[in-house]
Amino acid sequence: ISLMNQDDYEFCEKLKKKAQFLLGEKFNINQGIVSGCDKAFVFDEYKEEFGNYLKEFYKNKDIHKYRVDNSQKYILYLDNKEKPNDNIIEYLESFKKIFIEPKIVSRQRNTRNSFALVTEEFYASADVYYISSKDTSLNIYYILGYLNSDLFLRWFKINGKYKGEYLELYSTPLKEVPIIYEYDENKMNYIVDLIQRQIDN
Repeated sequence: ISLMNQDDYEFCEKLKKKAQFLLGEKFNINQGIVSGCDKAFVFDEYKEEFGNYLKEFYKNKDIHKYRVDNSQKYILYLDNKEKPNDNIIEYLESFKKIFIEPKIVSRQRNTRNSFALVTEEFYASADVYYISSKDTSLNIYYILGYLNSDLFLRWFKINGKYKGEYLELYSTPLKEVPIIYEYDENKMNYIVDLIQRQIDN
């Protein structure tokens, strides 16, 4: 049973038919850091005594369409003084790239679609989602533009979930987003150039 109006239904069906893949098939979508106790690990200012153990820490409000505000917080990010065994290191290494590889970041809840690209280390709270590519042949700038587009916003408003006036941009609904990917190199270059100019501006 579909509760959509006819225009929305036809729009969604058209998008599904044109899409080559769902976002979750080609991209990992991961939640940011859950510290368990922000009071202990998150600081409003840089503390010299903690030196290299502090990383810039980003919150939901810092992420906007095509950009991220400068960090106003720091997280104490450290390992135990006792060296972990090889099994633990191997297990944790699989998560490391989430924080250091190029990734698209988004707010967990927002009134609109605001996705930004980060190419350096980026440590964010649990109300931020990381979208990183499983397939390096895909152009991450194109995906960024797609997620910031009116096309995506319309699809998500119809198929996503709300909490009050806020869209819930959680892992599961993001994974189900149909992606129409442009494989023509000239068209791709044109689109990517527009997106890079958006970022620069």
